[in-house]
Amino acid sequence: MTITDLTYKSIEMQDWEGMERFLSRMNVLDFRKIQTSLRKNYLCKLDNDLFWETYYHLIKHKKQAFLACIIAIEHLAKEKKIDFNNDYVKQISLYLQREHPDAVKSLLNMSVPLMVTEEQIEGLFNAFDIDVRERIALLLKTDTPLTYFVLFKNLKLLQDNKVLMKKCCLFINNKNTDLAKNMACIVKEYFGIHEATGVKSLNIEQYELNYIDRDRDTFINVLQGKRPKL
Repeated sequence: MTITDLTYKSIEMQDWEGMERFLSRMNVLDFRKIQTSLRKNYLCKLDNDLFWETYYHLIKHKKQAFLACIIAIEHLAKEKKIDFNNDYVKQISLYLQREHPDAVKSLLNMSVPLMVTEEQIEGLFNAFDIDVRERIALLLKTDTPLTYFVLFKNLKLLQDNKVLMKKCCLFINNKNTDLAKNMACIVKEYFGIHEATGVKSLNIEQYELNYIDRDRDTFINVLQGKRPKL
């Protein structure tokens, strides 16, 4: 068996000392190959519990090399089998916040766009103890209908802070995508940020704004340039 095969065997047996021993013995070429293979081919086949346990031991071994392996959770999100109520998720959160706090943001920047439900995004934020302002900062970097819906709900929690609302509105508008332009319109009109220059107006009546927070589908319809169903 090759050293790569032995590494995978160690993971299957949950022999973490063995995994670390084999990873440490690899030459540069083999190590780069297994980085890519773990991220793209192997971790995406694991169930929820084994994924988080493996990921924890990988980043403990070499955080810089394996942090990006978090993208392998996409299959769990799509299949709606992801569960953040897991002891290893808690350990990952505690370890990164204590030893590598900047890595938490990197992890979330990579993983939030992969979530497919509002509950998954909220679960991810809760698992890493992310407060409202940090959630907004992270969501502002995304550009999907779902993440804009979650961003809108978080903005509502701080809607009395007009300075923040204006900054967010202009930041979104400057992304210069069709979806972002529409989101900037929603922020401007819904939160009354009329001094946000350069942001176009929504093509809906003012009273129709009252319906956009009724549910996700209604919000996304407006975000995509459609009229809300009353």
